[in-house]
Amino acid sequence: MAAPIAADRASRDAAFEAPQPAPVRCAAYTYGVPESEVLELLRGGGLDGVVLPLGAPIGADVDVVLLIGVAPHAQDAGNGAFSDPQAVAGKRVVAVGWRAMQWINSLPAEMGPGQCAHGFRGSLVAEGTELQSALGESDAALNRPMRDIDDSNDSYFGVFMERPGTLQDVEVLARYKSDPRYAAVAREGALTVVCVNAPPSEWSPGLRSIVGDLVRQPGPPADAKSAAAGG
Repeated sequence: MAAPIAADRASRDAAFEAPQPAPVRCAAYTYGVPESEVLELLRGGGLDGVVLPLGAPIGADVDVVLLIGVAPHAQDAGNGAFSDPQAVAGKRVVAVGWRAMQWINSLPAEMGPGQCAHGFRGSLVAEGTELQSALGESDAALNRPMRDIDDSNDSYFGVFMERPGTLQDVEVLARYKSDPRYAAVAREGALTVVCVNAPPSEWSPGLRSIVGDLVRQPGPPADAKSAAAGG
């Protein structure tokens, strides 16, 4: 009986000594959100991340750029987070919030503010299996009720997915239960958008899990990197 025990111990030792995957390195840009909330979000998810001032350069060692920009839906975007789309070449981008959606207008992606509408109820339905476990038993995006119609318009927007001949390369990850024609979470190449316009302190546990999972994913394939860079 000694040999199987020794073999089992050797197997466990080999697994323990196997190299662990490098942590995902994240650079975050924010607007309308306390920096402390974003740092807590990153560290709570075990992410190696830093919050940068708008316009600060992105390090070459960064894997994913997280944009969390919260602003009233009628407010103009002003200066974008990226003046040069090459700033995110070869990196994944996760954009959360209406200001972040306005920022990505400078990227060579088909998704953008022009495909969006506002004013949904905040129940999400996962499309496929990728986000099902993150949503858990609750489908709520926020941890608070809607105060009024203006709050609904500001807090939730969605990407309209049923205009013929458009958004053909966009993958829907979650839809709004109140109107499934609109995507609440969608991916186009190396870019993923989360259409909830609220600070992390108001996110439900399910939404926090969704954003954390999206940031932690492996890097994009070469063709997605090329698309993000405009090449």
